Order: sequence, then C-alpha cells, then structure tokens
Amino acid sequence: MSAASLGGYTVNSFQPNECTSSKKVRLHSSPSPFPTSSIAYPSERGQRAAVDELLELRRLESDWDGEGAAAPLPELIDSAIEFILAGNDPPSRIVPVNDGRVTLEWESSGYFMSLRVESPFQARQMLVKPDGTTEFSHVNWSSGRTLRLR
Repeated sequence: MSAASLGGYTVNSFQPNECTSSKKVRLHSSPSPFPTSSIAYPSERGQRAAVDELLELRRLESDWDGEGAAAPLPELIDSAIEFILAGNDPPSRIVPVNDGRVTLEWESSGYFMSLRVESPFQARQMLVKPDGTTEFSHVNWSSGRTLRLR
C-alpha cells in the first residue's frame, strides 16, 4: 500500500505533524489510559480528522489500556483508512479494541452502525434501526464499495 493510494497520508510510520486530535492516549511514556470513555465526534469532522485519529491509534503499544490490551494491528488501521478514503462517511467515533482490532461507529437519525475491522478489507457490520431491529453482516471493501447510513 503506497502513500499515494491513501490520499497523501503516510501510514507506514506515524508522522506527529499529521495528527490534529487532542485526545489523550497512553503511549509507552504516558500515564493516561485510552480510551477512558468513548468520545463522540460530529460527523462533519471529515476524512482528515478521521484519518488523523486512526494514525494516532498506530502509536498505541501493547497494554495501552493498562489491562493487557494488544496494540492495534497496523494492517487493520490501514484498511480502516482505505475504507474512509474510498468515499465512505467519516465515522462518528473510532474505538480501539483490546484484541488489536478497530471499530468505526456512526449515529444518524435514529440509526446506529458499527463496523469492526477484523482482517484487512473485511469487517463485521452491525446496524441498529430506529425501530430497534438489528442486522448483522460481513463487509468487504477491497472492491471500492461504499456504505451509507440511511
């Protein structure tokens, strides 16, 4: 995967000047746990803010939560970045999972969608509709598929 395919972002190594988020993370030298709670972002934050957040997650090391969590897997973060840059709406929230996976979440007009990136270009999707019904599916976006929360 080249930087050009990711809209000019370098994903093979973290570049501190690319990160605009002020969220505190627990890096190797930092005592702050991450995340202490889910932090919601307005959907207008855009692609750049979402990509910056994912690049920031690449810096997390093993035990980032103080409870033995695995570091987020770089190939899953790269896949999440490609998903966003493929034209999908930026998520409302990005959450690292303690087993190295990453979850993207959206909320809009009574809908809630969660996309847990489980392997490169593949995720488990959960969609909760306003009437409370829930649907589960697998999503593969290597073909450039876009998803819209309706």
